[in-house]
Amino acid sequence: MTQNYNPSDFPFREECLALIEIASNIHKTLGSGLNECIYKTEFETELKAKDIEYQTEKRYSVNINGMVLEHKFYSDFVVNDNIIVEIKSVPFNIGNSELILFNQLIMSKPKVGLVINFYNELIQFKKFVLY
Repeated sequence: MTQNYNPSDFPFREECLALIEIASNIHKTLGSGLNECIYKTEFETELKAKDIEYQTEKRYSVNINGMVLEHKFYSDFVVNDNIIVEIKSVPFNIGNSELILFNQLIMSKPKVGLVINFYNELIQFKKFVLY
């Protein structure tokens, strides 16, 4: 079931806004359409500079009814152990990355996710909350 929530009620709102600001500044500096690894490296550099706690390439197992499946999910960043951040630079709408992030949210402790796409002239963001 999906519900609409007031943006001011969004969990970890201030942290998400700080991450979006970091990404926006990176986009202003580097521009659009570069390889994802460049944006990931710069995003990590900015997190370190701002002393924000994070993990990269965190692995999540798929556990169904006590049985761990072979498939694993890897998130680009987990910030403050609360927010999954996926960095993209792809020539299509962010919607194509939504399923990946949704699956990660289902399998993980963090229930807030951001997809950031640097490909286009205007940076794209999508926030997800799993209640």
